[in-house]
Amino acid sequence: WGYFPAAAIAWKIHEEGFLRDSRAITQLKLRVSYGSTGNEGINPSESLGLADYLPYTFGGETFAGFAPLSRLPNPNLKWETTTTLNIGLDYGLWNNRLMGTAEVYSSNTTDFLLDRVLAGTTGFEVTRFNIGEVNNRGVELSINYDLLRSSNLRWNIGAVWSANRNEIISLDGSVDENGVPIDFVSQGLFIGEPIDNIRQRVFDGIFQNEEEIAASAQPDAIVGDIRVLDLNDDGMIDDDDRRIFRENPDWYGSINTSLTWNNFDVFADVYMVQGALRSNPYLADFALGGTLQGSRNGIRREYFTPESPSNTAPRPRPGTPSNLFALAVQDASYVRLRTLTVGYTLPNSLMERIG
Repeated sequence: WGYFPAAAIAWKIHEEGFLRDSRAITQLKLRVSYGSTGNEGINPSESLGLADYLPYTFGGETFAGFAPLSRLPNPNLKWETTTTLNIGLDYGLWNNRLMGTAEVYSSNTTDFLLDRVLAGTTGFEVTRFNIGEVNNRGVELSINYDLLRSSNLRWNIGAVWSANRNEIISLDGSVDENGVPIDFVSQGLFIGEPIDNIRQRVFDGIFQNEEEIAASAQPDAIVGDIRVLDLNDDGMIDDDDRRIFRENPDWYGSINTSLTWNNFDVFADVYMVQGALRSNPYLADFALGGTLQGSRNGIRREYFTPESPSNTAPRPRPGTPSNLFALAVQDASYVRLRTLTVGYTLPNSLMERIG
């Protein structure tokens, strides 16, 4: 069980004396809410110590057996708790011809449910526990405007825009010998960074000649290979030269419009995502095609060749798969027509006639 209190309050400013007679402001409401919600975050029975199927042989016959092999139970598990402060403003102008909302929020999630890998000497593989804190903060805006208002013709246009930033505030509290908090590298969790991230080397062009290779931190490269940044300037390329890229978009939103004329209606909605990043496995992952490795068929790609050099496309070579992923981090922004509908409402007289 969990205890998650919340409270909210609103102030209808337009009903105050100084705005009651306003012709421009039809509605103006300020609202504030603060409270907590709970999330169990795991599938049923995953908090228990379950027995795994383990067949065994006895007297020349095979029998069905069970043993606690993988998950160590944690009797102290509790719900994740998300506490949110939300401040919003609702407004309507000119008899609500123009309406909209503006919201800002900050949410902190504590007691994050996460698996921890255990040493094999324990006899178990993982245990689940509550750790750390994650913060989400953002802005949401919406607006709607009636361009036309008449008895048989109405035209409305609206827009929604939002942006969210996600950050890991803390994990399990452990620190290294220098007192620096320890990240969960194997699980892709880094303090001060977003949960959804890509930790990858940074593409810095293509080696064009032997002189560039000699002056780089990649002495084993060949002409046409991918060059990556030596982020810490130590003269070698290793795990410390990986940058954390935020997958979540800078912002996302939509623009919609609706038109009604007599019994006809049209609705359209355009959705936009901008600033999102993804790692494209079809360029670098051998199991999914990995065309840049030059060993499988897949998406058609340009290649570096001595006759046709390039500073964006490498030569096909299976020997450098780790650097291929640097080129696979791509902009995943898009704009698409999400909805388009055209409708006609049959008149009541016709519907009554056919029953």
